[in-house]
Amino acid sequence: MTSPSMARKPTPPRTRHVKSVVSAVTQLVAAVMVIGMTTAQAAEIKVMASAAIKEIVLDLVPAFEKSTRHNVTTIWSGTEAITRRISEGEVVDIVLIAGPNIDTLISEGRLVAGSVAVRAGLP
Repeated sequence: MTSPSMARKPTPPRTRHVKSVVSAVTQLVAAVMVIGMTTAQAAEIKVMASAAIKEIVLDLVPAFEKSTRHNVTTIWSGTEAITRRISEGEVVDIVLIAGPNIDTLISEGRLVAGSVAVRAGLP
């Protein structure tokens, strides 16, 4: 029997959002590093990202473009809209959305299993 003081408290919405953002940014950085290491010439990288992380992505992209000479085109939308677009067959290089939606797209065969980067310690 667990005492009320030892019961696990639900994660506050703000904490879940921060974890989501950190996870998404980690995915972006990992994916971009892989693309940068495997492409000899400048590439056009198409990113579809949740508007919730727009500020962070906009901070990262210019430095990446400058250091790699790759061009990043970002499509902003909500997680559910992005999930629907990818489910319907739209193709992009990087998808930055909530983890459960990533799992859905992997189970549908729309994203490659094992291609997801998540910072250690996150669910």
